[in-house]
Amino acid sequence: MQHLFSYSLSDFLLFSPETYFRLFVRMNEALWPLQILLFAIGLLVLWLALYQRGFRVLVLIFAAAWLLVAWVFFWERYQSINWAGRYFAAAAVVQALLLLQFVVWPPAFSPRGQGPAVLLLVFALLIQPLIIPLSGRAWQGMEFFGLAPDPTAVATIGFVLLVSGWRRWLVLPLALVWCAITAATAWAMDWPAGVIAPAAAVATLLLGLPLYKGDRREIQP
Repeated sequence: MQHLFSYSLSDFLLFSPETYFRLFVRMNEALWPLQILLFAIGLLVLWLALYQRGFRVLVLIFAAAWLLVAWVFFWERYQSINWAGRYFAAAAVVQALLLLQFVVWPPAFSPRGQGPAVLLLVFALLIQPLIIPLSGRAWQGMEFFGLAPDPTAVATIGFVLLVSGWRRWLVLPLALVWCAITAATAWAMDWPAGVIAPAAAVATLLLGLPLYKGDRREIQP
């Protein structure tokens, strides 16, 4: 029994940090210049969130982002270094389907939750890609919304803060689960900077949820 407690998270890691970060470099090289389009879409997301308009457009963007992550990252690349990648790909598809239910039954905006939502979206879409180069890794490995799961999950949590109603909880669990997985992976790789994004997402969520009480405005189609 004592032998079991001698293990650490790094003992269960199926790949080296270099192999993991190289995935993003190769993905960015293969898909360039798609990142420019995704950055422009990110700016559109921020504008729609700031002015609380085009809700169905927002939903479609987030659903498409998760489908893209499922295919180009989890299925085509991540499963080559982790057998669980195919299951993560399936979970990302489920996340997209859960988001699409908002197209049929739009919830209500939360005007007071707009502030935390926009802040988290700014972090996920504009700041989080810089974590890789600022932590000493190759800038070609920057993680972008719609390609990498981390900024996509963090932005999704920001989206949840933007709306109210019980159905927002349907799209939250998978994003939170991935935040926990990426935090554990970063810890196992001895990469403290990798914990910043999931920690920021969870902290903003906990601070923003109390704003929902008694605060609703119906979304205009």
